[in-house]
Amino acid sequence: MGDIHFFIRDLKQEDLDKILAIERVSFRLPWSKERFQQEFQANPSDFRIVAVVDGEVVGYSIARIEITINIRRFKFYRRCHLLKLAVEPEYRRMGIGDSLLRETIRYARRGGANEVILEVRAKNIQARRFYSNRGFREVKYKKGYYLDDDAVVMTLKS
Repeated sequence: MGDIHFFIRDLKQEDLDKILAIERVSFRLPWSKERFQQEFQANPSDFRIVAVVDGEVVGYSIARIEITINIRRFKFYRRCHLLKLAVEPEYRRMGIGDSLLRETIRYARRGGANEVILEVRAKNIQARRFYSNRGFREVKYKKGYYLDDDAVVMTLKS
């Protein structure tokens, strides 16, 4: 395919059908259109971006800043929860996922987050390697998080 040129922009409502198509080929238990719409309505300040090649959406990232508390220290802090990141299969390994992740990390920093956190299927070795190669550490397992798999929680200090 050679060099690929893409840009990243904010997700628009009209991108939803393309996002759903990418979602279906990327995840074993994809979110439904209704789930996306509920997410967007419930959390309008979420960070939502897409990667575009030749006018077509080929990837997306959805994240949010969450305020959590450290009970032991009774201290509040902000973290960025990466909810979704996916790229159309034929556009993978071309730097698009990397760029979406970098933009999400920038968002986290701008929002005052001390870390980025995500869950990934324990069996998804490729995704775990992708995040590990970008500085994320596996910090714990969540048994039965998915209907058919455990989750690995990964974090990156931002």
